[in-house]
Amino acid sequence: MVDYENIELGQFSSSNLWGFPDILPQEYDTEVKWQRFNFCYGDRRKDKTDTGVHFMMYDSLFTRVWNNPKEYNRMLGEYGFLCAPDFSAFGDWADALSLYNHYRKQWLARYWQEQGFKVLPKVNFLLPQHWEWCFDGIPKESAIVVSTVGNVRNREERELFVKGYDHMKSVLNPSQILVYGKVLPCMDNDNIVWMGDYNTEMERRGHKNGNRSEKQD
Repeated sequence: MVDYENIELGQFSSSNLWGFPDILPQEYDTEVKWQRFNFCYGDRRKDKTDTGVHFMMYDSLFTRVWNNPKEYNRMLGEYGFLCAPDFSAFGDWADALSLYNHYRKQWLARYWQEQGFKVLPKVNFLLPQHWEWCFDGIPKESAIVVSTVGNVRNREERELFVKGYDHMKSVLNPSQILVYGKVLPCMDNDNIVWMGDYNTEMERRGHKNGNRSEKQD
């Protein structure tokens, strides 16, 4: 088989036009403390099942997982939950790049599920013109993850986020919504679980001020 873009490691079932792998539904049945992927390297605990790993961080810090997925199976498999990797996708980017990053997100999430890991889908709304594909491969009536970080910095961004959030609910009907960053008023009637944010993660690790360049909005 061709050794290209991880094709040799698996081509997974897809119910959509683009061939984005379908993530299997996952319930968030045991609440965990969440930490970012790059903190895993110094995690020397024997039992890590009370912790989940997320990728809400700069792509350069976790692209290595896409480049060599098998190398990280042992490390990631020690944790209770994984969040699908949050490869960047922005509304003002070329669609081809956002489509590629959505594919990588979906592929890695399904690959990890095939390894027996518990994986929560990560949902990005982008702009209304992207809604025809940005939910493809995301399971309905499943627990999912959304992030408000960097998406609600002003009134225009907040209104666009709320519009996308409401549309996402109508399409996916999620059983639970895990939120990284601020929990917004539009989420008050939903089954919300707060994952935390960068500052709370850093405080848990004993760093009082966090990193100003990643200040939460």
